[in-house]
Amino acid sequence: MRLRSLIEGMEIPVCDISFGDGYTSGSELIEKEVSLHHPLMQYLHSKQLYTDGLCIVDTHMNFADTVRDLISVTGECIMMGFFFKGKALATINCLECLREYNNNLHYLRYTPTFEGVFEMPPFVDFNYYVILLSKDFYFRLLDPSNELHRDFAERVSQGIHTNLTDVNLEISPAMKQVIHEIRSTCRTGLIKRLYLEAKIMELLMLQLEQLQHSAQDRKSVLRGDDESRILQARAILEKDYCSPPSLTQLARLVGLNEFKLKQGFKECVGTTVHGYAVQLRMEKAKELLQDLQLPVGDIALQVGYKSPAYFTAAFKKHFGVLPSEARG
Repeated sequence: MRLRSLIEGMEIPVCDISFGDGYTSGSELIEKEVSLHHPLMQYLHSKQLYTDGLCIVDTHMNFADTVRDLISVTGECIMMGFFFKGKALATINCLECLREYNNNLHYLRYTPTFEGVFEMPPFVDFNYYVILLSKDFYFRLLDPSNELHRDFAERVSQGIHTNLTDVNLEISPAMKQVIHEIRSTCRTGLIKRLYLEAKIMELLMLQLEQLQHSAQDRKSVLRGDDESRILQARAILEKDYCSPPSLTQLARLVGLNEFKLKQGFKECVGTTVHGYAVQLRMEKAKELLQDLQLPVGDIALQVGYKSPAYFTAAFKKHFGVLPSEARG
């Protein structure tokens, strides 16, 4: 796995870390600090810690001009993100729309690969704290069959990009306390590694607990076996994403009215029916692009686009790059 963060216009990255994608209980912890100086910035200081299956980055920064942070993760991972300070507008490869990151919000997400552009205004203090876990590490902490994250774990196992919740939630005082304890510990070596694993488990528990409370506070449109019908609709899209049924047809196939299908799909899957079909097409297209002998026009047809130009525009909108630039 590899995490890279580079401020556009600078030569030295904020972060460029490669680490194993498995889980090794006795693997060595590597720690480093990065401080960068450049006309674009007021200050930038980043503490970074990593070992097999785990990477923690704690970055504080302030800029003298509007900048774009180009962040990529090579290799599938679970991201536990805590955005303490600042306000950034992000374009992320696996989302159809811009996402805003504001003070005091957190998220839990799985991504098979991640590429994001975070635009940040000048003279604003930023602090983000992100924990990357390999699938092996994450499922060592929480068994895939655990009811607390059943749907999330299923999509992780299938390699489908997903967020634990469709909105970022507020960082609780308990979460802040756990992160403060991680930051301030004086432990070293294998004892520190064991301590970090316990604290990450505690953070994960707090995230899941908050989601559970949030879900109880929301009124669902789903009743009876509606959720199973929504999952049936998702399965139909996963099978026929190249030529997906219309909303009306899909509603008829699963026995729901269109309103309940739209609202319920968003509630259960975290995106729209159309957005999910597009996501599946784009992920398949990106996979096919690794075959350098396969023309882009043929790939467009394989994922359901009759027009290569329309496919190219859709791919650029989704990933931020042209199909030709995404080839391995």
